[in-house]
Amino acid sequence: MLIIITGLFYFKIDNFEPFTLQEKGGIFGTVKGASLIVNAYLGYDMITTLAQETIDPHVAVPRAIMATLTICTIIYMSIAISLTGTARLYLL
Repeated sequence: MLIIITGLFYFKIDNFEPFTLQEKGGIFGTVKGASLIVNAYLGYDMITTLAQETIDPHVAVPRAIMATLTICTIIYMSIAISLTGTARLYLL
């Protein structure tokens, strides 16, 4: 949360131009970076291992997985937008 809040003070919309660099791989570099981030979502798998200990696993487990994925997605996207808006792409 600290990164998101402090990043908003230095946020500039001009930092999103250009969105990708051709010398860094262009859109394929972006896809490669996104494929590495997917590994961070694997933590939600711990929810399914606790399914035997819940009262109603058919309802609780899908809810827990969706809530976890939604919260992680919102946090990751907020951090990415905040950090991208604070520095020029050439400086990253």
